[in-house]
Amino acid sequence: MLQRRNLLGAATLAALLLSLTACGGGEKPSAAKRPEAAGGSDQAQNEATQLGAEITNVLDRVMAYAVARSGRAPATIAEVGLDSLTPKIVRRVSRQGRDILISVAFRRPAGRAVSECHGTNRVLEELSLMGHYELTCTVAGGGTRTFTIEPGAATAK
Repeated sequence: MLQRRNLLGAATLAALLLSLTACGGGEKPSAAKRPEAAGGSDQAQNEATQLGAEITNVLDRVMAYAVARSGRAPATIAEVGLDSLTPKIVRRVSRQGRDILISVAFRRPAGRAVSECHGTNRVLEELSLMGHYELTCTVAGGGTRTFTIEPGAATAK
């Protein structure tokens, strides 16, 4: 009975997160209120948005997995039914303190403005509460930069 109740609670939590993500969590902040990354290019923003969409997809699956297993996060991406390598990207799961960290990188970073982005499970919380989220990404040249990602802004390339 207790196990059934835990599964119902996990399903309810997953449905709530999905519905909040789908509706954007309310009103979007105006451009004046949003933090803007300094000196960014459209290419870098588009690539960060692509990687961000992949991070939210992986995080959604990883969190559903963890909820169904009493908080135990998967050790590998394969445990949640995804390939760690695709023709275009590499996916990794790890821990950052108590948070689950998802890293997504382009397999062929040559010619790209962004090579890799990271996000914790807090990305889903930011998305549901604020309608956008921030990712830390590695840019060409090896530096890091924080990007603000708006849902639905991913571009297909």
